[in-house]
Amino acid sequence: MVAGMTERLQIDGRAFRDLRIARGMTQADLAAEAGISRQLVDAIESGERARQTRPIVYALARALGVRPAEFVVNMPPESARHRAAVERALAEAPAVDAELSRAMRDLLAGYAIAAKEERELDESRSRPA
Repeated sequence: MVAGMTERLQIDGRAFRDLRIARGMTQADLAAEAGISRQLVDAIESGERARQTRPIVYALARALGVRPAEFVVNMPPESARHRAAVERALAEAPAVDAELSRAMRDLLAGYAIAAKEERELDESRSRPA
């Protein structure tokens, strides 16, 4: 399987909790906004379930109005260079097995979603309150 597909990112529970509180959100508010359970928010903050998948991390970041790097420990880079390398590998090896090809396409789709969310976050931060 391609690295990053099932990768779980380590959330700093204290930083995550501080961001939530600074935004005046309850655990229930954040859970509803991110589309997850309040129990999961509590478990992340306590460190009981600090390792989460990228989709959950990005949903939490979007709900908090921050970049994931603000509460993820050692957030791996999602650089244009890395994305280009995946695109090149996919283009140069069209005969790769179906599972690997699908995983690479999913990874590229994830990059597109992350880039869109980053743009939306930047736009929302630049709007007057």
